[in-house]
Amino acid sequence: MSSIFTDMTYCLFNTVSELARSSDMEKLIELGITLDQANNIATLRPIQIARMKACIDLKINHELLIEALDSETESSDDELVLNINTAALLLNRLGLISANNDVPIEVKELNLPANVVYRLSISSAEDFRRAARTGIKFFSLTANEDNLTITLEHLLEEMRHEDVLDQLILADASFSMLNAITGIRKRWFTEQRNRHNMPVSAGGPPTKLSFEDEIVAYQVWTNNAGLPVAERCLEVHKSLGDIALRDSWTSIKNWLIYDEMPLRVSA
Repeated sequence: MSSIFTDMTYCLFNTVSELARSSDMEKLIELGITLDQANNIATLRPIQIARMKACIDLKINHELLIEALDSETESSDDELVLNINTAALLLNRLGLISANNDVPIEVKELNLPANVVYRLSISSAEDFRRAARTGIKFFSLTANEDNLTITLEHLLEEMRHEDVLDQLILADASFSMLNAITGIRKRWFTEQRNRHNMPVSAGGPPTKLSFEDEIVAYQVWTNNAGLPVAERCLEVHKSLGDIALRDSWTSIKNWLIYDEMPLRVSA
């Protein structure tokens, strides 16, 4: 079973993604998130969202929680629609945990008093659904701004790196090339080629660039000296049209070793 903080992380950032699509600045500000951050969060995969637990601040008002459980009145406020499912999930998860003697450390950090833990442990799923619909704001779920900034930068850089690797595969870079410039393993290389319905081997050894193509490629290589090697390789590929990147590797390897284009005489 996932942790309560993982569940709340999904709830918060799924809501953020919805708000990004509607550019709802007011609600994003309430959650401690900028529109740029929201747009970036909307591009993340679920497995990455799950790694953002440190980016949320979850606080529970114990008195209001008991009040919600005691209340028989449901709110008709449409603004609460996004919060109802989150509140119900939070209560159900707290109820399951409270009924278990082995309470996780991360839940102990919520500092739930003994009377609240007991009340949660004896409440039913219907009790939790009703309490969630009262509109009583017994919890707050916001972004931890410092952690979010750092974590989001890391995840976006990770996605950028993965995108570059994907483009290298599609550009038909050889395993020896990818292994040399990125350190990837043969199994990963084979899996990615299969994912794109590309043969593991293109057949035969790579060819070399013509003299004219090498002149063009070297100019692009030097013009992009500020980029990481993998991205410089992609720029070379773009400059050569349909030529497979594996066929540029002999030239690029020499440029990496000598930092210049070895002298060649045109045939």
